Amino acid sequence: MTKTLKLKSDMTLLEMQSFSCDIVEMKGWGIATNPDLVMLLAEELGEVAKEVRRLHFGTFDDEDATKEDLSYELIDVINYVLRLANNHGIDLDKAFIEKNEKILKRLA
Repeated sequence: MTKTLKLKSDMTLLEMQSFSCDIVEMKGWGIATNPDLVMLLAEELGEVAKEVRRLHFGTFDDEDATKEDLSYELIDVINYVLRLANNHGIDLDKAFIEKNEKILKRLA
């Protein structure tokens, strides 16, 4: 029986990680190694750069750049980050708080 996935508009990072894990399992994408994921992440970052360039400097094709295009590329980046965190057992909610607490202490 196939698991039914549901998205919420107010998902935490940990809930996103769980959702990502379910998608990977359903699609059979679990064979990607961590180095594969890093290379795919770099590829997606290149696509983010392209969309930012298109938004700020125009395009060389007939297609208009949109914030929606950029938003989808940013989500592709986030999805790979979620997968890498899952593969390494990292709770991104916890890591986000811990890292930013360190930054706030340095700013104080």
